[in-house]
This record gives sequence, C-alpha cells and structure tokens, in this order.
Amino acid sequence: MGPSFAGRVNYAAALAGKYIQLADNASRTEDVAALGIISSAGVAAGALLYDANVNLLKGAGLSAGMIAAGRNYTKPGESAQHLLNAAEGMLCVSGIARSATKEVQDTSAALVDDAINRIRLDLRRKLERQAPNYRDILDAAKAYEANKAAATSGFVSTSSALSAGLETCISKVVINGAAA
Repeated sequence: MGPSFAGRVNYAAALAGKYIQLADNASRTEDVAALGIISSAGVAAGALLYDANVNLLKGAGLSAGMIAAGRNYTKPGESAQHLLNAAEGMLCVSGIARSATKEVQDTSAALVDDAINRIRLDLRRKLERQAPNYRDILDAAKAYEANKAAATSGFVSTSSALSAGLETCISKVVINGAAA
C-alpha cells in the first residue's frame, strides 16, 4: 500500500517548498553570473586605461565569455520562473486536496499522484537543456582571432575599434535589450 492521502498532500506541499528554494538558488546564480561579467568588464576597462599587458585583456574577455556561455546554458532566470510556476502548481494541488472530504480522500489518492507527477514532468521538460555546440564555441574563438587585426601591438588603437569590439561582445550576451 502506498502513502496515505495526507502523505501525498504533504509531499506536494514539500515539493512546492523545495521548488521555491531552488528558484531562490537559481536567482542567486543569475546575480553571480551578472557580477562576474561586470567584474570582467571592469578588469578589461582597467587594462585599457592603464596600458596593461594584452594578456590581461584577453583573460578578462575569456572570463566574461565563459561566464556568459555558462549562463546561457543554465538559463538561471528562466529556470527560476519554471520552478516558481511548478511550486505554485504544487501549492494548488496541496490546497485543493486538503479540502477534499474523507469519502473523496478514500477513493482519490491516484488523482493527487497524477497531478503531482504531471507537474513534475512538465517542470523537467522545461528545465531540459541542449549541450553547448563545440563548433559554435570554436567559431566564436575564430571570430575573436579575426578581430585582432583591429589592434596595434595587441591593443585596440582607436575608440571606434574599441566600440565595435565591445558591441560584438555585448551582442553575444544581449539580444534586443533582453538577456539571452
């Protein structure tokens, strides 16, 4: 014999709590990624201002690019929203099931199980991610190498070249004003 009706209701409520906790974690991950990109940009700006070695500038760009790629893969903001939606669904299941009469509870445990599993399955589908494409990463590295021609002695020699390079970086992270 499986868990009691009350056990199923408590399980739905516990899943809601866990999903909210995971959404909080995903939101913090989004914040950490944004701070990492901002910090990398600060290091790159400092490298340009103080005529630092070009390797420092390259390292800052590589760091920002990898953070952005990781953020693009995990999609923490999107994941947080899916988790919160699933939590809301579980709270709904729990709330409705708690209001069931004893007679309904005695015959409807499978309905609660079904609702819980359907919400869990929907969440899992929404959190599915495609592995990064190695070719895309390699093409981005080749594009970086091609853009090096704009630099003199390893440094960007004009403000227009700097602006163009920065726009290329930004376009990889931001599309139409929304985070990618």
